[in-house]
Amino acid sequence: MSPRFFLATLFFASGVAGLIYEILWFRHFGLLFGNVVHATALVLVAFFSGLALGNHWIGRYADRVTFPLRLYGYLELGVAVTAFPIPILLGSLKHLPVLPTTSGGFLLTAMLAVLVVLPAATLMGGTLPALGREVVSRSKHAVAGSGGRLYAVNTFGAACGALATGFALPLYIGVWNTYLLAV
Repeated sequence: MSPRFFLATLFFASGVAGLIYEILWFRHFGLLFGNVVHATALVLVAFFSGLALGNHWIGRYADRVTFPLRLYGYLELGVAVTAFPIPILLGSLKHLPVLPTTSGGFLLTAMLAVLVVLPAATLMGGTLPALGREVVSRSKHAVAGSGGRLYAVNTFGAACGALATGFALPLYIGVWNTYLLAV
């Protein structure tokens, strides 16, 4: 297997897992808040805020590391470790002494739910700069072309993950097993 194909496969799988997480987080947030609009908005806040933070913070660090592929591996491991307890933690928010249907209860529950997802999403945000650094260091091609192809592979993986999670995996292997597959 060529190094380029190996790296592309890693980032494709990362995209698949990322969207499995996100779609199942939508489900958990929907059960917690009982409102699809609130659930969607909050998951997107957590997911995109984490991606932005990780890209910014970890991206700065990725430019200085000697072995960016190792950093990428640690980040993916960190995503798995921080994502694993999210369904359990979100489920425990149902037992807060406030109701998410009151304004104060909603605000508290929403902030805690976003904070539960933020660490995993932040680590996900660092994966593109880390793997991008590896690809660019190996590439004899233009940086924009190499980075663009990497992002395209990850985005296609995300689309495949969304399709599989939205229409097949939970039906055939269950919600929890689908989540474990992403982990």
